[in-house]
Amino acid sequence: MSSGFGIHNASPPRCHRFFQEFTACFASRDNPRDCQPFHQDYFECLHGRKAKGRHLRVVEETLRSQKSTRDRIQNALDGHSGLGLIDRPE
Repeated sequence: MSSGFGIHNASPPRCHRFFQEFTACFASRDNPRDCQPFHQDYFECLHGRKAKGRHLRVVEETLRSQKSTRDRIQNALDGHSGLGLIDRPE
């Protein structure tokens, strides 16, 4: 369970600290909107949506960069006539 101690071990789960901060804020504040940063931290710990989005952008940029490099190499090879030792059909 993300908000308490696990069944199989005595250590608190990875998001327990964020859950404790969120519940402490929620219990001590009159306006629940004051706890929005704690809520966001807890949900990011649980679901990792921001981290997954950043990872996806890194992968997309890497693939784009590789395609660009591959295209530049192909263009350089297309313009290169070679040594003329082998006749290529045009």
